[in-house]
Amino acid sequence: MYSLAYAARYLGISAEIGQMKRSYSVTDAPLTTALLLRAAQELGLKARSVSGLTWANVRSGTFPILLRLSDGSYIALLAVLDNGVLVQDPQHDGQQLVVKVSRVQEIMSGEGILLAKRAKMQEQPKKFGISWFWEILQRYRKGMGNVCLLSLLLNLLGLTAPIFMQVIIDRVLVHRSLDTLDVLLVGMVLSLIFQQAMGGVRTYLLSHLVNQMDTVLGSRLFQNMAHLSRASFDRWTVGDIVARMGEMENLRAFMTGSALYGVLDLVFVFIYLIAMQVYSPLLCVAAVCVLPFFILVNLIAAPIFHRQMNRQFQRAAENQAFVIETIRGIGTVKSTATERFFIERYEDLIARYVASIFSVAQTANIAGSINFLLQNLYSLAILWLGAVYVMEGTLSIGELIGFQMIAAQLIQPVIRLSEQWQFFQQARVSMQRVGDLMDGDKEKKLDLTKGELPRLKGGIQFEEVSFTYREDGAPIIRDLSFGIQPGLSVGIVGRSGSGKSTLAKLIQCFYVPERGRVLLDGMDVTRLEPAWLRQQIGVVLQANHLFQGSIEENIKISVPDAHHESVVRAAALAGADEFIAQMPDGYDSDVGEDGKLLSGGQRQRIAIARALLTDPSILIFDEATSALDARTEAQVMQQIAGIAKGRTLLMIAHRLHTVRCCDAILFMEKGRIIEGGSHEELIQRRGAYYELYMEQEM
Repeated sequence: MYSLAYAARYLGISAEIGQMKRSYSVTDAPLTTALLLRAAQELGLKARSVSGLTWANVRSGTFPILLRLSDGSYIALLAVLDNGVLVQDPQHDGQQLVVKVSRVQEIMSGEGILLAKRAKMQEQPKKFGISWFWEILQRYRKGMGNVCLLSLLLNLLGLTAPIFMQVIIDRVLVHRSLDTLDVLLVGMVLSLIFQQAMGGVRTYLLSHLVNQMDTVLGSRLFQNMAHLSRASFDRWTVGDIVARMGEMENLRAFMTGSALYGVLDLVFVFIYLIAMQVYSPLLCVAAVCVLPFFILVNLIAAPIFHRQMNRQFQRAAENQAFVIETIRGIGTVKSTATERFFIERYEDLIARYVASIFSVAQTANIAGSINFLLQNLYSLAILWLGAVYVMEGTLSIGELIGFQMIAAQLIQPVIRLSEQWQFFQQARVSMQRVGDLMDGDKEKKLDLTKGELPRLKGGIQFEEVSFTYREDGAPIIRDLSFGIQPGLSVGIVGRSGSGKSTLAKLIQCFYVPERGRVLLDGMDVTRLEPAWLRQQIGVVLQANHLFQGSIEENIKISVPDAHHESVVRAAALAGADEFIAQMPDGYDSDVGEDGKLLSGGQRQRIAIARALLTDPSILIFDEATSALDARTEAQVMQQIAGIAKGRTLLMIAHRLHTVRCCDAILFMEKGRIIEGGSHEELIQRRGAYYELYMEQEM
């Protein structure tokens, strides 16, 4: 990563190493080539990985080059001078050094990344569509060209069978020439061997190409999904998102299968028509007259097919969403003994899904049956007309058989071309669904060319903020204005639905206020990069998600290169070190899926340690102890004084005893703060806080 930054600066592009490390969660391990290529592209560079580099290639190439060394690390090779090579090496604090050519030759691995400055940065991201796919396909044009070439050769070899058959009937059988028959047999065997060999090579190349494209497309899709705004995730169910991601496979299959072979089929149609024209122009004209009927059938079926595909996708998404939701809530299903209800609901959903599949299959079956009938009528018509020409003496029997075989080969690409319209309709549906993810509202990404902003002090200011989740819904936050000085601990309390958690989400810029501004240290959060902002805000929720892996991996998930000592300090501050020390594998202990191998209190302390590891300026506890028993809650609350030291603490709660230790308490009701002060002051006022306090104490 350092070497890439040096090379970018050499080309006149400001590259901030701190931003790059944060954006790509850099660890001490060497970066992969794919990650370096992605970072280079985000910096506005053209980047291409190369292998088999020799010193002669390097010397005659363009600079700078990221040269991979034999130990897996990289150096920035900036220029070749008369007295050596100008390099910039992270191991020498980024100093520009002149190294002997012989030394570079010793340590180079033969791999590298060629870099060049783009003529102009693209201001707006390209909309998802065919042009977006075409840009990806351009990377693999060599591989696709090889597949097309092999396909062309295979179909040309396919023309040898009709020619052999014609020669056997018209010459071998007529002249009873066994020698010619033997030669033709050898030729046919060789042709078949070549066809099988080339078919195998084509399949291998296409599989390799598809695997590469699946990796790139899957990565691009997941990147876009991860950078979607929080509002986008609120708009769709989990099943919707998973179903949309699955549609990328259909698109890839269309682009590398149906679309690719559709172009080839079009070429083959013209090749076969030329061959048929050579045999018999009149029969060729007759064959061409029948072909539009195949196309007409599929044009009629296309809109029906499109509607049914849309319905099938919707049913699949509903089905998938229900399964995911049921699995996630299986504890509730079991505890309420409602298995029968969920089974019946699933059976209803699966029946509707299967019905939609059946509708699509029926449409395809009817269209296929008509195509099959037309194909047989087409063959009979050619056979009848050809027989007439044979009897008239204008066509030999061998030529008729050869023509019939080519005509049979012609009809297959014609049928496939006519069926492409169905596949195209399916691809259109997939394109729309995937486009929802690819073109959805994105959060700002870290700008790798900008310097880092100063660390937040922790000041929070709301200026007449109003917010609602839905345009037609009631406001959740109403004209909210208040300020919190850095370093204070403030309790945010109120009854359920008063807007407490929404306030925390606005601070993290998960949502944008409809009116007003949210300021941190005087800076509008909507103008800050969300990733930079959230790395300075630690959040502990009522239910925190732990990922499959060890305790240490979960604690340092936001700081992958954190040292073990830092993890231990954060765990100790959160009060988690005691129970971790008692576990057989300590920090390497597996937490299980969603942390199910740990108790609720243990999960909560790990979540607190995770939030503390980044040393946040602002720490938000959003109902963090409401799901804990009294003893565990008391243990967590004992850690608050140490946790809050040197940072702004927001304690969002509905149980008032958890905020008594705060410097100030704000009481929210219907999206507004109706009173504020210390616990003692609010009790003396005998307002809404006092009423809620008395309810809980009784």
